[in-house]
Amino acid sequence: MNLEIDPRRLESSGDVDLEVEDVEEVAAEHRTLLAQTAKLFLDRITDPIVLAQMPREIRAIAHHTAQAGKKIHADSWTVLVGGFIMLRIFSPCMVTPESFDLMPPDHVPSPKARRNLILLAKLIQNCANRVLFGGKEAYMICMNDFIEDNATQMDQYLSEVCNDPMADKNGTEPFADLENLKPNINVNVQEMNIHDLFDFHRILSRGTNELQAFLSTERKNLTGEPTINNTLTALLGELGPAPFVSSVRTKTPLHVDAFLSNLSEDVPNSSGTLIASSAQHDDLIETQALEKARFLFVGPPTKDNNPVVWLIVNRVKLEFLTNINRLVTHVFKIMEEVSKSRYVFIIDMSWATITDEMKTAIAENIPKMFSTFGRNYKKNLSEAYVVHPTAYTSALLTLIRSFASQKLRSKIHDVYNWKDLMSIIPLENILLPEASRSFITKSFQVSKVNAKGKSQTRLIKFTPKSLLNIDPKTKNIQNERPLTEIEDVSAYFNSNEICIRFCENNPKEGKKSILKSITSNTMDSVFRRYVCESKQERDEIIESIFMCGFKYDTINFSTEFKVVKVNHAGKRQDRIFKLTTDSLLNCDESKIQSEISFSGIEEVSLDQDNPNDVLWLKFKSERKKRKIICVENARTMVSTH
Repeated sequence: MNLEIDPRRLESSGDVDLEVEDVEEVAAEHRTLLAQTAKLFLDRITDPIVLAQMPREIRAIAHHTAQAGKKIHADSWTVLVGGFIMLRIFSPCMVTPESFDLMPPDHVPSPKARRNLILLAKLIQNCANRVLFGGKEAYMICMNDFIEDNATQMDQYLSEVCNDPMADKNGTEPFADLENLKPNINVNVQEMNIHDLFDFHRILSRGTNELQAFLSTERKNLTGEPTINNTLTALLGELGPAPFVSSVRTKTPLHVDAFLSNLSEDVPNSSGTLIASSAQHDDLIETQALEKARFLFVGPPTKDNNPVVWLIVNRVKLEFLTNINRLVTHVFKIMEEVSKSRYVFIIDMSWATITDEMKTAIAENIPKMFSTFGRNYKKNLSEAYVVHPTAYTSALLTLIRSFASQKLRSKIHDVYNWKDLMSIIPLENILLPEASRSFITKSFQVSKVNAKGKSQTRLIKFTPKSLLNIDPKTKNIQNERPLTEIEDVSAYFNSNEICIRFCENNPKEGKKSILKSITSNTMDSVFRRYVCESKQERDEIIESIFMCGFKYDTINFSTEFKVVKVNHAGKRQDRIFKLTTDSLLNCDESKIQSEISFSGIEEVSLDQDNPNDVLWLKFKSERKKRKIICVENARTMVSTH
């Protein structure tokens, strides 16, 4: 099922590769389906049988919300109730059903299914809020009829939610019995989740003045004298400022004793109290940065049902490594979920750049990290896989291995092709970033805008002598322009766009590409306008153009070779091997069949019996060598590599 109604998303998703009129027609069909599905959800939510199963505690909160709302906005109190019921209860369950035991936690909805759920939740939420679509979400304006048509049904439901089903039986005020319940004060603090204690401490710290005033007023009402109890102030003063920690929770509680036993030595805890840094604001920013980077997370299980921990190294920033206490706490919180049983650790080194400052920080802090975590973290590690290791990251791997035992080192394996992970992890559970799936080779995804203003998604890739435009859907090289034809590169400071002006094609200038070229009008052949994903990507493209241009005169070899590739079954295939700045493209004419990073090539050797025509390629991801018959001289290709 596809409920997408945004024409831009439909066109860019690849599900619809049609003209504008056809996209609008598909969007219209999806709008009808979205309205029908939302109606099913709404009817189910408002069903009296379902409402009868709603806990009275939730209905009591809705009732008090309604009572307060009527005092302020008598005509729109249902909006407040709708904001509570839908936004806090139904919408989260609809968007992330796996987080509320509505589906198995290892069955995460696909991106398309998640988008469907978001659209449904968005529509029902606006129906409860009486908010019509417009402005930023113009594509949703067409669903305003649904909101207006179902407004009465939603209002009746929200009114019924606020009614106490037991009010007539008790003959008392609605939910009066819940107001008189006394909380259980027999709480064992040592069994509490440490994050709950942090939250409680933070709430008390922020509301100390208001709480003191309230207690003083209540005391005066009972005794006639305004007596202020200073016990709370004294306790908070002893505890110090409330620590800022992540709001992300794990299913396995992190208890107080476990936290205290794993605190770094330089954090005072001898008295059993938690002493927080005085730089609360900086701590909050650091914690939020750690969470937002999502460099470490737990993913779906392996085929053997072992949990998988993912470390995306290129998301690790230098500032994360300088505050070891914050980093240890963050890592400990995430790892606690899996450390009590066998687990697999995946380290993605794709595009990881380890600066000298980072190496220094790692050298200083890695020993602390290893000493802080208990033996069970190492003992329960089933296997560790390092995906796409390169020369740039070998120093880090060597450093990590130096602090590991022989037994632990034997569990660490290099993976030069991420698809090899499919032997242990189902494809749908491999949570590598899209960039890491590209064999750690560099390409830039852009929107190419032609002379007619039509936008097309393209990949830009550089060879030592040219610029390639690749269709990411078909993997076809749409065209190739020699760097010598670039006359001008321009970009505005506050724009993601790049404009490249080429000289008119001159067949005498340079060697003509073996790959097929695609004809275009004169304007498109002279001017190219690219919209990059970010200013950083824009700058990297410009830098690549200048770096390749700077080295151009030093490239005195060919970057294309006609070959006959012989597979392991002996079948021969005519291919074109094209060398880019970081990879080998295996092409069938203009279509890229595969791409192998230079770092994934272990050996290139000439055939002993026929060194002029045959060479052998050994990829790190394969056991056997591949036989390559060269149409041109094999020695030239070997020397090029």
